Amino acid sequence: MTGSTQGFAPVFVGWNVWNVYQAADPDESLLGAIWHAGISQDQLLKLWVENQLEDNAPGVNVSDPVNPNPEHFRGDEVQIIPSTAGLKVAVGRESIPDLAGALQVGNEGSAALLRSVRFYNRGRQTMLPWPHDRNFVLDAVYMPDPSNAITNSPAPKTAGGELDAAGKALGHALETAAWVLGGAVALYAIVRATRK
Repeated sequence: MTGSTQGFAPVFVGWNVWNVYQAADPDESLLGAIWHAGISQDQLLKLWVENQLEDNAPGVNVSDPVNPNPEHFRGDEVQIIPSTAGLKVAVGRESIPDLAGALQVGNEGSAALLRSVRFYNRGRQTMLPWPHDRNFVLDAVYMPDPSNAITNSPAPKTAGGELDAAGKALGHALETAAWVLGGAVALYAIVRATRK
């Protein structure tokens, strides 16, 4: 899949890179403003991307598979990056007639900030309806490039991977301790046998 069916955004296996317009002054209800009080613009962007994928992209998995408390780490699997240098656009917002051109994002007169994010899909390749709402709009999906560090770096570490590494280290330490203890017991037996 190199492009998109009109109105849909591709989600690739591995690293995905998006440009998203985010409202500098979000259009929120009183309840929304209370709900988001104290949450940074960065975190709101990460949560929005993760929610779009979770709600609208069947088969996509950007969460940590062994996260003991998924609500505590919501949005942490989405990374804000400084640029998309060297990547080519797979499909852009201009290809969707209803979203092409100038848009009001956020409250009337609010500026929109163009932000770049990346996330790692551990699931399958799929598509989702072009993500947009009052405060965010996906501007472009970039094609993964095996020669670009933004999309060819290793998958992010997971709690499961960290637990596996810790388990292997503990197993190695126990194996070493067993050999040392076994050697000490054998040496003790030899010394006792030679004293009789």
